[in-house]
Amino acid sequence: MKIKHQLFIFITSIFFIPLLCCLLIPVMMYQSKAENENFILLSQISNPEEQMLSTKELELIKKTTKRIPKGIDYVILKDHKVLLSSLEEYHASSSIQDENLIKQIQDNSEKYIYQFETLKVNPGNGETTNLKFITRIKKSIFKKNNINLIILIAYSVIIVVLIISIIGIYIISKSIFKSINKLVKQTHEIAEGNLNEHINENDYPDDELKIISESIETMRKNLIETQEKKSRFLMGVSHDLRTPIAVIKGYAEALSDEVIKSEEQTKQALNIILDKTNTLELMVNTLLDYVKLDSKDWQNELKIENLSKFIDDFFKNAIITGTLFKRIVKTENNLKSDTLIKYNGLLVQRALENLLSNAIRYTHDNDEIFLSANETESNIILSIKDSGVGMTKNDEKHIFDLFFRGTTSRREGGMGIGLSVVKTIIEIHNWNISVSSELNKGTEFIITINKPKLTLENSPVN
Repeated sequence: MKIKHQLFIFITSIFFIPLLCCLLIPVMMYQSKAENENFILLSQISNPEEQMLSTKELELIKKTTKRIPKGIDYVILKDHKVLLSSLEEYHASSSIQDENLIKQIQDNSEKYIYQFETLKVNPGNGETTNLKFITRIKKSIFKKNNINLIILIAYSVIIVVLIISIIGIYIISKSIFKSINKLVKQTHEIAEGNLNEHINENDYPDDELKIISESIETMRKNLIETQEKKSRFLMGVSHDLRTPIAVIKGYAEALSDEVIKSEEQTKQALNIILDKTNTLELMVNTLLDYVKLDSKDWQNELKIENLSKFIDDFFKNAIITGTLFKRIVKTENNLKSDTLIKYNGLLVQRALENLLSNAIRYTHDNDEIFLSANETESNIILSIKDSGVGMTKNDEKHIFDLFFRGTTSRREGGMGIGLSVVKTIIEIHNWNISVSSELNKGTEFIITINKPKLTLENSPVN
C-alpha cells in the first residue's frame, strides 16, 4: 500500500472517532424525541372551538407535545379543563380540580415523578392565557430506559472504533518506519563508502519507498561503475603516458650527462624529445576533450535539424577519404528529405568520423566499407560496416570501455579512447549503439535513433 494511502487511512482514523460521536448525538436525539404516531396530538381535542383556543395556543401546544420524549406522560389544562392528555385517567374535554390532581399525585408519588410547568400564551387581545403543562415519568424508567441502552451501544461502538483505529495506526506506522529505518541504514552504508551491500527493492512494499530503493540501488551501481571507470582511467593514463615520459627522461638525462656528444646525435635526441612531447600534448588534449564530452551540458546544445542532408554530406566526404586511403567506400542514404532529429552536428560528425577512421584503420587496401542510413516508422538506423580484421567475442564485449584496446588493435597506435568517445556522444543524444563482428571477416557498428514525431511543417529547423 502506498504511503499516501496509509496516511489517508491514518488521518481518517483520527477524525473518524469525533465524527462518529457527532453522528451518534442526533441519532440519540432522534430516538428520544416524540413521534407523531406515538403521541396523542391535537386531534385528541374533542372540539377545539368549544375550548376557545386561539391559533397561538394551538401552535404552543403543538410545539410542546413535539418535544416530549418517549415514556413521559403528560396533560395540558386550561382553566381545569383537559385540552390534551396521554394519561388514561384523563380524557380530552374532561375537568380536573386542583385538589383531585394533588391527591392523585400524592397517591402515585412512589411510582411516578411529576413536573409542573405554566405555558403563557398571548392570543393578541391584550390578555394572557395560562396553560398548565403537567408531565410524569416512571421512576423505574431510569433503570430500563432505551436511552441508556443506546448510550451503552454508542460507547461500545466508539470503543471498538477506537481500538480498531489504534491497531490500524500501529500497523501502518510500524510498516512505514520499518521500511524507512532499513532504507536509512542502507543509504548510510553507501555514504560510508560500502557499495557492496545490494539493496533489494523487493524488501519494500509496493509504494514510494520501493521507488526510492530502486533509485538508490541504481545510484549504488552507478557509483561502482564510476569507481571502476576511475580505476581504468588512472591505469590507462599512467600506462599510456609512461612510455613517452620515459623516452623524454632518458634522452634528457643522456644529454645532461653528455652521453650524447655529437651534434647529429644531439639533434636526433632533441627531435625525439620534441616528437614525444607532441605525443604527450596530444594525449592530454584527447583526455581533456573526453572529460568535457562527458559533461551533461552538451545536452543543452542539441537542436532539431534535418538529418538526411547531414548524412548526405558525411557520406560524400567519406567516399573522398576512402579514396585517399585506397578503400572502396559505398554509401546508401534512404532517409526522407524531411526527417528531423534533435542532435548536435559537431558531436555526431566526430562520432561518425571515429567509426569511419576505425574502419579504414582495420581494413586493407581495396577493402570495402559500406555506409548506410535507413528509416522505419519509429527508428533511424545508421550503419558503418567493413570487411577488415574484425575482433574476438571477448573484445566485442569491452570495445567501448575507456582505454580498452582489442587484440587486433594493439599493433596500432592510440590510447583506446576513440570508441569511448563515440559511446559517450551516442548516450548524450539518448541513442543506442551496438557492434557485431567476426574475426577476419569484418565489423559493423549500428546506431539506432528513436525517431520522434516531428515533421518539417510543425517543427522548427535550426
